[in-house]
Amino acid sequence: MEEVVTEAFNQVNTKIHHSDIDDTLSGCSAVIMLIIQRDFYIANTGGSRAILATWADDRLRYEPLSFDQTPFRQVLEEKM
Repeated sequence: MEEVVTEAFNQVNTKIHHSDIDDTLSGCSAVIMLIIQRDFYIANTGGSRAILATWADDRLRYEPLSFDQTPFRQVLEEKM
């Protein structure tokens, strides 16, 4: 699944880059989620973030489903 999603993100980037859209100062940000029965596949690129929010015990709870894509990501992952 990782290869499929990576290829899809790369294809979209290439198609936009070769289109009439001026992307010289553009950024890229996307979050996708694919649900197949009980399996969830979540991917992100750029600064987008996916979270799951639920109510439990009269409180809003959240769980990150993705990690921000930043130059400091490797450092953050090493601390987790």
